[in-house]
Order: sequence, then C-alpha cells, then structure tokens
Amino acid sequence: MLRLTLKSPLKSRLLSSLRHPKPSFSTANLAVDHPEPPPPTTTTTRAAVSRIFNFFLQNHCTKGSAKLLRGDPCFKILIFELNSSEIEDIVEKLSFENSESALEFFFLLRSDYGFNPSRVSHIAVAHVLAKKQRFRALKIHLQHLVQQEGFGSAHSICELLLIRFQKWDSNHVVWDVLVSAYSHCQMVDDALFVLQR
Repeated sequence: MLRLTLKSPLKSRLLSSLRHPKPSFSTANLAVDHPEPPPPTTTTTRAAVSRIFNFFLQNHCTKGSAKLLRGDPCFKILIFELNSSEIEDIVEKLSFENSESALEFFFLLRSDYGFNPSRVSHIAVAHVLAKKQRFRALKIHLQHLVQQEGFGSAHSICELLLIRFQKWDSNHVVWDVLVSAYSHCQMVDDALFVLQR
C-alpha cells in the first residue's frame, strides 16, 4: 500500500492544533477572522430595479424579444440582485406602462433564470393576459399557479385579488378563469370557495 506523506505548513499547523488545542474559543475572534460580507445596499438594488425597468420600457419589448437577454452576464447580475418585492414592483409597473414587457420579463425570470415569482407577480401577469384577451394562456398560467400553490390556497389568492387587484380592469375575467383553473386541477373545495366570493 502506497502512503502519501504531505509536507506542507498547512498540514503541520493543522496537526499541531489538533494535538495542542487552544484552551478557549471566542466568537469575537471568529468574527474578526471571518467577517460577514456586507449586505447589498438599497441604492444598489434601486439602481438594478431602475435599469431593468427602463430597459424593458425603452425597448418596447415585443413577444420573444427578451430572449436576447438570456446569455447576457450583466443582465444576469442585475437580476440576481433583486428580491421578490422588487420583482413584483417591476412586473406591476410594466403591466401599466408596457404590458408585453411585463409578460416578457416575468417569463424570462421564470423560464430562463429559474425564479419562482410570487403570487403577486403571477396575478399581475394574469391580469395582463386577461386584458390582452389571451384566454388560453391565462387559463394555463392560472392552472400553473393553482398547482404550485396546492389545495387550500383559494383563500389566500382570493384575499390577494380582493385587496391588491380589485380595481384592475380585467379582475372579473381573472376571477372566472381562476374558478376554471381550480376545477380543472380537481380542487373542488377551492373552486367553490372562489365561486362564493
């Protein structure tokens, strides 16, 4: 059997510390030796939100145009600086300013960057699809949301629709298709709950 012997300063220090352990341990020393990285500043994330929003707004994205951003490393860095509420803000703002851009941004994040957008983003996109009368896409989109949220999710989704989206023009269409989505996914209790609202 061949035995490797490593002669390095790191190995000898490691063995020495195992043989002669230090009598005390201090978390303060650990913090000095290994400081935590600073959290991203709000100005950094605000700048990322602004740049992404302006890109989609200025370029007047058409269906499929966001695919150009798939391999862009700068865009990827901007995306990963965002948190869920910032993504919601971008989707909602784009929904009013340029609805096609809102769809492109949402599906780019979900499909290409592996994000799992929040309920708010899902519902905002549902309203855009309803307003554009893309009913088949709306049904598929809401079925995806319903399957993701699971049984018993109707209450929280209805509350969200009532509180945050009540004044949106296409809200009644989203309610109708939501019932259909729950029914299609065989979540009868949830479908009945939505119907009662």
